[in-house]
Order: sequence, then structure tokens, then C-alpha cells
Amino acid sequence: METVLRKGIVVIKDGWIIGEWYNDPKAREFKTYISSNGKSFSMTAFGAMVMDSRNGKVDVSISPESPVYDYQWLPDGFPLSDPRKTDITFEHIFQHTSGICPERTNTGEEIERGRNEWSDYIDWIVGHDKKWPVTAGLFFDPGRPGQYAGSENRTGRYKIAYSSVAFCHIGLVLSNVYGIPAHRFINNRIAEPIGMSEIEFHAPPADTLKWLVLVVSGLLPEIMLVLHGFSCMTVAGEGTA
Repeated sequence: METVLRKGIVVIKDGWIIGEWYNDPKAREFKTYISSNGKSFSMTAFGAMVMDSRNGKVDVSISPESPVYDYQWLPDGFPLSDPRKTDITFEHIFQHTSGICPERTNTGEEIERGRNEWSDYIDWIVGHDKKWPVTAGLFFDPGRPGQYAGSENRTGRYKIAYSSVAFCHIGLVLSNVYGIPAHRFINNRIAEPIGMSEIEFHAPPADTLKWLVLVVSGLLPEIMLVLHGFSCMTVAGEGTA
């Protein structure tokens, strides 16, 4: 059986859809796991939180330069699994220079262990899951990826360490600041106001844990806009992300 890779492009200008193209008729309504482009959702949600902070709508003062490991918004991160975590900022997470467990080396060797097999999702993220200690210690000092040989790409020019575990921290912080699961924040604050509907959340490995994955539809009733991207922000259970 031939496998069809369904693809679609939707071009939006000034809030209006001005063009749409599909390589297969079914692509208009096909829902797909959106993988790591979901990190864009994480950053958008974080930006909304920063705006709320500036406008006094939340009880914390938070910015990209704020430390990630602050008891105000990440109490589960204490005690620290690595003392250097005090130096991690949200900007480090966005730039993949936090030092938190990378997914792979530059040669493709898998480093991250325990995804969907954690003893406890939050513990796995903050480095407290004893079954999967790889998320506990940093691989390099925050902001100094040059210390980590695996971060150098094949040309030797860029030094980062791509980390989904690091991005998972954003969901935890959102949940703690707003008191609701992060996937609900995404729906209420970002997706629904701009007309996105039928976003789905899948829950590996249990219903209490949700990865914010999949689909965006309904900018117009007959149009499905498929976004590729979400292995993070990962949305954990009824209380984290």
C-alpha cells in the first residue's frame, strides 16, 4: 500500500486567508501530530504570560530573563537536581542553551531517556525521577553550550543543544501561575480567540498526562490548518504541562 504524505499550505494576510494548496484532497481535513513546531505555542503562551505580568494580571513578575527555577512558579523544581539550575533563564530555554538534557548528539545518538516511561511526569522534567536520572544533571553550564561537544553541528559553526525537556518547563510554569492545565490556557487564550478549533490533545501514557499535539482547524468553516509541531510544549496532567 502506498503511503501518502499529506501536505497543505495556507497563506494568511491581515487576518484573511488569501490562498490554500493541498497535495491531496484529504489533506484539507487530515489531522496530524504536530511535533516540535509546538514549541512556537510554548513561546506564544509564555509571551502572553509576560504581558499579563506587565499589566498586573498575574501575581508574579516574569520575563524572558527571569530564572526558570524560582519557587514562585516552579516549586516542584526544588530541591535542585543540579545547583547550576539557578542560572537557567527562560531565554536559555528558548535558545536551547539551558544545559538541560538534549534529545540527541549532533551525530544523532539518542540522549534523552524516559519520555512516556517516566515514573512521574513532573519529576522527570525537573530531574527528580530516579528511574531516569539523565534529566537531573546539566550537560553544560547555562548559556555555555560550547562546553558540550555534542552541541556543535557538522559545520562546527553553531553550538546549541536541542532540548524538549527544557521546553516542558514552560508548561509547568504556566500551570502554576494560572492554576489551570497548560493545554486549557492554550485553548482559551490563544487558539479560540483567533478562531482555531478542533485542537486535540493526546495523552501518553495516561489520561492524566497530555501532550499538546495536533491540529488546528476552522479559520474558516471549510478549512483545516494543520500545524506541525508539538512534542513540547508538553502538557502534563490536570495541573502541569
